[in-house]
Amino acid sequence: MTEHIVNLSDVNQKNLILTHIRSLEGPHRISIVKERKRRSDGQNGYFHGVVIPIFAEWCREQGNDWSDEDAKEYLKRRFLTKTWTNEKTGEIFETTGETSKLNTVEFIYFIEQCCALIAELCGIAVPPLDPFYKRDKIK
Repeated sequence: MTEHIVNLSDVNQKNLILTHIRSLEGPHRISIVKERKRRSDGQNGYFHGVVIPIFAEWCREQGNDWSDEDAKEYLKRRFLTKTWTNEKTGEIFETTGETSKLNTVEFIYFIEQCCALIAELCGIAVPPLDPFYKRDKIK
């Protein structure tokens, strides 16, 4: 699969795409998706520096020998796992997404899900992202 980022506000780029599409024959799958920036350094720092350590510490207090990486993997499996079924065999497949592939909007949603789980499961309110924290700690 070939993926390209095209600025559809640029008439020349738009015309190149249209010309290419006109030249195609046979079945093709074409997706047009609004481009969004990947997760930000601030989001990533908040997730790894605040959310994960709070959850991992709570897990250790419960008697589990979990590292921060174990806590991260649990949260990813909980909220980024997709399942599908092979219609011919009935076999069920699962894949777990990577946080590095999330855009800024998806990553915010993921973090919100994690914080809600920590509040419900652990009874801990994760402090909100402090813009000064990310600037001072993430360099």
